[in-house]
Amino acid sequence: GGTGSGNTGGNWQSVCSFGDGSIVYSLIYDGSTIYAGTWGGKIFKSTDTGKTWILFNSGMNASFIWSLNICSGNIFAATEKGVYVYSGSTWTLTSLSGKDVHSLISLNGVLYAGTWGYGVFRSSNNGTSWTAMNDGFGAFLTIQALTIRSNGDIYAGSVGGGIFKLAAGSSTWSKLTCGNVWALGSTSTAIFAGTYGDGLYKSLDNGATFTKITSLDIQFVYSISVDASNNIYVGSLSNGV
Repeated sequence: GGTGSGNTGGNWQSVCSFGDGSIVYSLIYDGSTIYAGTWGGKIFKSTDTGKTWILFNSGMNASFIWSLNICSGNIFAATEKGVYVYSGSTWTLTSLSGKDVHSLISLNGVLYAGTWGYGVFRSSNNGTSWTAMNDGFGAFLTIQALTIRSNGDIYAGSVGGGIFKLAAGSSTWSKLTCGNVWALGSTSTAIFAGTYGDGLYKSLDNGATFTKITSLDIQFVYSISVDASNNIYVGSLSNGV
């Protein structure tokens, strides 16, 4: 709320610095607790809107917490060692192990994981088992970003292959336009694709075409988040939010 120094922003203030080289790379909120995953392999949590933080994954020994997701009441963490799950007591490596997982999304109790070099995997039992779903990717199995819409359509951003779409009920990915995608986000009416070097793109026709948003003067988009009111937040490499 309020007015800030940017064109549309509110007021920002620092709430914590974790130190020890822990660059914050992922954030989730479950309605009462904020979870922060770091480029440094740590997960912190705060139950007082960021005033105090505690280390939440002691002993995991991961180097990167690329993505966090809450599915069916469990917390999942994407790491370079695979996907971990926290079900109330300890973090456990799921059967999706030995793969560098960069993105996690979920819808209606089904979890999807995007990996570097192995494509996309699906789990409907909280990570107990995973099934590869890579028909249509061809050689482009390095998946950096995923987003899922309320109708079940899934979009995957690959390194080198652009964006792929898996329509709800389909088992085969179809290749769309757009370049080297690093981040994805979606609303009920639009899909946003952040690229590594070519700014932000938007599609209003379910991914059939993408148009570059030229009013946003950035090149490297690292993250996209959509809030409950369909406001879109874009995190850039060197231009802030």
